[in-house]
Amino acid sequence: MITSDHGKQGDAGLTPSGDVTVTRHRTLKTWHKVAIAAAVAVVSIFAIPFYLHSGITGVVEAHIVAIRKGELDKAYDMTAARFRAITSKEDFASFVARHKVLAENTEVTLFSRQIKGGVGTLHGTATAKGGTSREIRFRLVKESGDWRIVSIHIKPDGTN
Repeated sequence: MITSDHGKQGDAGLTPSGDVTVTRHRTLKTWHKVAIAAAVAVVSIFAIPFYLHSGITGVVEAHIVAIRKGELDKAYDMTAARFRAITSKEDFASFVARHKVLAENTEVTLFSRQIKGGVGTLHGTATAKGGTSREIRFRLVKESGDWRIVSIHIKPDGTN
């Protein structure tokens, strides 16, 4: 190891022709290290909750896509056992048909995610063809390690 005139450390070596080469090792300045640590912390603050809630979000998104494609049996199978115990496939199909934001959905935006006490809750907005939109809430529970929809609430038009 040698030190240059500027106080920087580096490795010295000989080339095959006998010339001396110097390779400088750059070290990060303290403020660079602090900036990197802060960036990692900020990314973690936002990324970790989304990762932890991705399971409930994925189930609801798949549920909506199945409804959009007319695959009501598939959508019904994504519901929890206790939902299916009180809601027949026919009742589920009737519920979907009554709510254009489900039956004719073009977009569902989920803006609030929470998991508390083993229950996942997603709030959002569902939009139908023609632009009609309603607030929507999904509640999910885990069954055999998978998230399942236990309730769907659609806020009626004009209510708070």
